[in-house]
Amino acid sequence: MSLPERLSSLVRGPGSASHPLHHLLATLRANRALATGLAAATALLAAAGLAPLAARTISDYRAWLAVDAGGLPHNFFGYLVNVAMQPFARSDTRAVPAPYASRDASVRALYGAEAYESYLSSTTLPLPARRGPRPDVPRFTAPQRQTTQMAVPYRVSSPSSLSSEVVDDILERQVAFLAAVAAANPGVARRAPSAAEGGYHQALWLADGPGSGEGSGEGKGKGGLVRPRWMGMLRGEFAHPHGEGSAHVVLSLTDAATLIEKGWAERHPLSGVRGFLPWGFVFVYAPRDEDELAVWKDIVLASVRFVATAAAAPGSGKQVIAMPEE
Repeated sequence: MSLPERLSSLVRGPGSASHPLHHLLATLRANRALATGLAAATALLAAAGLAPLAARTISDYRAWLAVDAGGLPHNFFGYLVNVAMQPFARSDTRAVPAPYASRDASVRALYGAEAYESYLSSTTLPLPARRGPRPDVPRFTAPQRQTTQMAVPYRVSSPSSLSSEVVDDILERQVAFLAAVAAANPGVARRAPSAAEGGYHQALWLADGPGSGEGSGEGKGKGGLVRPRWMGMLRGEFAHPHGEGSAHVVLSLTDAATLIEKGWAERHPLSGVRGFLPWGFVFVYAPRDEDELAVWKDIVLASVRFVATAAAAPGSGKQVIAMPEE
């Protein structure tokens, strides 16, 4: 089994009771066991004269626990898996131009011409620059989350009066939008728990589902779609939100570059790393108001259009998707 496959199994393992790590992970989740294990590890490091390293490890572990859970077990074992993946992670997640620009020919051969098109709607283009500085995103490999500018309650005006109402659950509205998109496009997308997030969050999947043939004509869904080879360990999953309002979305290379340049997103640390995630897998920042939520929705729709086009038969052109009823 390759390293990406091993790490992928660790990421997705906790979601299945039959997984060989299930009972171990259940034990590790117990607070007493975690405290005992961490204390023992700290004592060993201190005894070896590595007290500063132990202190940094504890501090880093606490910071890791503080972010929204997802992808890995939310305990010290999951933290260690995160650390094990760090040598493979990229640090140029906000780089413009994209890190692959110098080897465009090989990337184009893998992703195809459709990846160099924009799938954002005419109402969003030209995409404005996001207001203010980017949020803080800790350099953990997984989970990738923002710790500032998170989705918070905000007020929107009522169309029938001068009063306003508080919108207090952005995540609920995001999840509802994913459900509406899937319902409007059953031959293209389906909604299911995110494998990339270890089942913690809901996601949109290509209609052919995980485990089907990659670019081989096998495993076709209702619309004759075939999962693109470049999807890597995502295996058909292409969009999911997180608890603090951010989201991971697969976009065309053109749209991903535009969002990063305009300050709306950054790449995942494993984006473009062979065998892990595609270059278009980006971390979209949490919407802070109604206007930004509208942009977020169009980003999701752009993802659906792109993935559907990439999974369609060669020469089919851009795929048209039905607009969801909210």
